[in-house]
Amino acid sequence: MKTWKTCLALVLVLSLLLAAGCTPSKPNPTDPSKTNSTSAPSKNTDPKPSDSTNAPTGQKQKVPIGVAITLSGDNAETGRNFEAGMNIALQEIEEQGLLKDYELDLKIVDDQNDTTTSLNVVNEMIFNTKVKAIIGQIYSTNTLVTLPICNENGIPMLVPGLNPTFSQNGYDYFFRVCGTNEGGQTAGFEYFIKDLGLTKIGIISETSENGQTSYGIAKKIMGSYGLEFVCDENFTTGDKDFSTQVLKLKESGAQAVYTTAAATDAVVLLEQIRQVIGDDILVLANGASESNFLELAGPELAEGVLYYTVWTPALQDQKSVDFVQKYEAATGRQPADVSARGYDATWIIATALASMDGYDVNAADFSAKLADAIRNVDYTGLQGTFHYDDVGEAFYTMKLITYQDGEHVVVRDN
Repeated sequence: MKTWKTCLALVLVLSLLLAAGCTPSKPNPTDPSKTNSTSAPSKNTDPKPSDSTNAPTGQKQKVPIGVAITLSGDNAETGRNFEAGMNIALQEIEEQGLLKDYELDLKIVDDQNDTTTSLNVVNEMIFNTKVKAIIGQIYSTNTLVTLPICNENGIPMLVPGLNPTFSQNGYDYFFRVCGTNEGGQTAGFEYFIKDLGLTKIGIISETSENGQTSYGIAKKIMGSYGLEFVCDENFTTGDKDFSTQVLKLKESGAQAVYTTAAATDAVVLLEQIRQVIGDDILVLANGASESNFLELAGPELAEGVLYYTVWTPALQDQKSVDFVQKYEAATGRQPADVSARGYDATWIIATALASMDGYDVNAADFSAKLADAIRNVDYTGLQGTFHYDDVGEAFYTMKLITYQDGEHVVVRDN
């Protein structure tokens, strides 16, 4: 009997020990290794981030923003001016404490003004760096191949290029941060035809896609006045000999000429125009707006050359004056219109983020929410007030500028 009772006691003790061993112990809150990290997260239906995804108190969420601009080759100066404008904006945003919940993390990459490199850069940004938006690209030929990728993947793209076709393809994630060639050319041709009464106008257009798009716009504007170009010539990027085009321009008796040439080509063409025709012809050149044009041409050759833009350092409003002073102090040179585009693009992103109330950067729909915030942004920058329409445009008119004694002077403000 005694043996039976002893055995029963042993069984009871073993049962209690086993039960104690199978009961999960509560994790020690001070020991991170005891937390249940493998359990599935609960579904959060609140549009704001749940407590588990909020940034820690006092710590801002970093928002990776891709910046694809040209920083090497013949057009590197344009990219550097764009970046310098962005840097001034970043400094002001920090000083003003605009972003309470976020920190801009700019991923600046050189697209080399090459379409293949641009594709690689943007794919890397979207699929590996996981950027939430992209600023770029300055040259339209590159944007034409990368904008569709951004749109397909729901990545907002703030574009500083002038090609008007960008907003004609139904892209939901496209936002332009400048004016368009159509608005600029309208200002130029209205000055020639309406203000000066000229009827003999020539054109020398680049054979690139962007050059031919500008050519088509120019033809349409001329047609609206019942006019045809008296000289209609083209060229290939990098050409050094414009003798044929310039001789035909002279023979046509043109009073003015419009060229789609970028800065480097525009200077070569302008030199040959002045040698053959002299100063008795007005020149409207796309490339004259670029930051390196005056340096390449020099004040004498640049004298009287026209270009169009939304912003110029010649503007005397207080915001522009302050920007020019900060820019010159930081870089030792005067800003170009592209500097204002970089400045405004950075401020637009920051203004949109400031309206998002700390929404979780890691949420699957963060970029979509950011696109909505950009679409509804109310921001007044160097170039004017940005209120985006349904196709991602903010401005349809531009100013006409000329060079006088090495300075930018406003000729017409549309």
